[in-house]
Amino acid sequence: MTNAPTSSGERATAQLTFSFEVASLQLTPFFKLGSVQLRPLSNVVSMQLAHGDGNASGAGANPLSANIAFEILTATTGGGNHGPVQSLVLKPLSEARAAATPQPKLAVNAVQLTHGAEAGPIQITPAHTSATSVQVLATFAIAGIDFTPLFEIGSMRLEPTSAHVLLKLSPGAGQASSLEHLPPSFELTEVQVTPEGQISVFTLVPRAS
Repeated sequence: MTNAPTSSGERATAQLTFSFEVASLQLTPFFKLGSVQLRPLSNVVSMQLAHGDGNASGAGANPLSANIAFEILTATTGGGNHGPVQSLVLKPLSEARAAATPQPKLAVNAVQLTHGAEAGPIQITPAHTSATSVQVLATFAIAGIDFTPLFEIGSMRLEPTSAHVLLKLSPGAGQASSLEHLPPSFELTEVQVTPEGQISVFTLVPRAS
């Protein structure tokens, strides 16, 4: 895998957009949002190169300046199968994949109180029949690119620039969602991966205002 060249000597950055469904919300004892757990709807992400200021670039001569679909091959964390994300390895998709249909409502399937009643968090789990789909936007640095014998991109390795992510409802989820008033800015505190290196859970906590 070769290093991605940049004119300034700094690594190029890209904004990745992940598609998730809400697995659960955890509330504090004061009924404020404590954390959000998300499950991936697919292992496909969209990528858009960012300018030096961190903003995604518009379409241009660079083949990655527009939103391009990639498949996540593997994800690694700092603690085995869970912990802060360390890197992602992606490969370009050869064909478009149908996006999962978002659901506008968050129906509560269960409310669980942890032991220690007053002090414990409250877990809210969506009903299986009504998952809410969201998008998570995160900025990564391009750490390496592997080219095919035809000088096409075979795979890319990316590393996060920070734990700061943005969360928004997926297009088509509508304004009636129970999640429309969630804060948009979160910290990605933990990623759980399968033994095969696939993302299974994202855990987000709201950023302090």
